[in-house]
Amino acid sequence: MSISSDKDNSINNGFAQVQSIQVNMGKNKDPKVLLHPMNILLPENQVAAIIGPSGSGKTTLMNSLTGSISKGVQAEGKLSLPGQLAFVPQHDQLHGFFTCRWYMKQYIIGLALVAGLYGFFLLLQDS
Repeated sequence: MSISSDKDNSINNGFAQVQSIQVNMGKNKDPKVLLHPMNILLPENQVAAIIGPSGSGKTTLMNSLTGSISKGVQAEGKLSLPGQLAFVPQHDQLHGFFTCRWYMKQYIIGLALVAGLYGFFLLLQDS
């Protein structure tokens, strides 16, 4: 999925438009559809949660939105996530595409929010 950040957007809502997520099953076989088309609106200054029963595609969706899809999986769609983002994975794991500095910054921002240090949080956003 392509990721864009449109700071000049008059409506700062994020969105995800999934056209298809599928996995190749091998030569001479049709690809298996993992997720069907869907549109997701992510309103500004709101917390969003992806919930559903086991096997419904929550992890597949989040992996495609964060660019963590497995080899052989193809995701098509559009994604716009303006502003600050946070993602809490199901399991503790470090992703290879984030740096140690990025993880530490996210941890410090979380601590600042919990402690009510909004001025400190705003200072971190500018760094």
